[in-house]
Amino acid sequence: MKRCLLCCVSDIDECERNPLLCRGGECINTEGSFRCECPEGHEIASDDINECELSDKLCRNGQCVNMIGRYQCSCNTGYKSTEDRLSCIDIDECTIENGGCETFCTNSEGSYECSCRRGYALMPDLRSCTDIDECEDSPDICHGGQCTNIPGEFQCLCFDGYMSSEDMKSCLDVNECELNPNICLSGKCENTKGSFICHCDLGFSVRKGTTGCTEGFTGDGFYCVDTDECAENVNLCENGHCLNVAGGFRCECDMGFIPTADRKACEGERLLLSVSLTCLSVCFTCLSDRLFYLSV
Repeated sequence: MKRCLLCCVSDIDECERNPLLCRGGECINTEGSFRCECPEGHEIASDDINECELSDKLCRNGQCVNMIGRYQCSCNTGYKSTEDRLSCIDIDECTIENGGCETFCTNSEGSYECSCRRGYALMPDLRSCTDIDECEDSPDICHGGQCTNIPGEFQCLCFDGYMSSEDMKSCLDVNECELNPNICLSGKCENTKGSFICHCDLGFSVRKGTTGCTEGFTGDGFYCVDTDECAENVNLCENGHCLNVAGGFRCECDMGFIPTADRKACEGERLLLSVSLTCLSVCFTCLSDRLFYLSV
């Protein structure tokens, strides 16, 4: 902040600054002015000398105004006259009610400027500040999460599979495969943006749904374990033996029964008989010389 305290003002020597003063005579500097002493036989002319026309260096940052026997400065906006009114100095607007700025005021030569804190923007009046809605200006600013605007800034609320950065300004992918090496039992884990994929071993598979496993498997949506249907339901494969396989089961039927097409049950519609008889055509169907099937 600049301050100009004038306890005393040095006199300007007009005679030295403008040698053309008092032409034909002697220029005598006085406090705040000057006078002309003419040689014997001469007197001071009645015409006033226009100092403003004699020098273009007077009243920098203002306009020179000629007056009888002197001049004074009319200063531009942002400047004020010195006490002797012979020059112009900068006005520090920021020292006067902060220049009317709501937040920051920065003085400059002949002017000043208002500015705002980070996260705020200057209003059209160039004085007031308003909050910037980063979420509206940049909809994708929180990739992998939801942007929430708060005064002067924003925060990211991250979705599952992501975690917030320290400043909560972005969402970082969580590598579930590194976080839990056993997350894909019976398979290999591959990390993806916001999630992961289980590449299952032969005989195991994953599907989208409440459990994440195909029929014949159980799991929590992330890894699968084969279901032993034979142990869970002892009534499977009536007239046979239940055999668990990866992802399902099959029936090994007792003698005299045959499995269905899907091998999940045993049928007993035909009975196998081994007899040593010649071929009969009344009730039997002859398949060979010694093997017959009797319909029941």
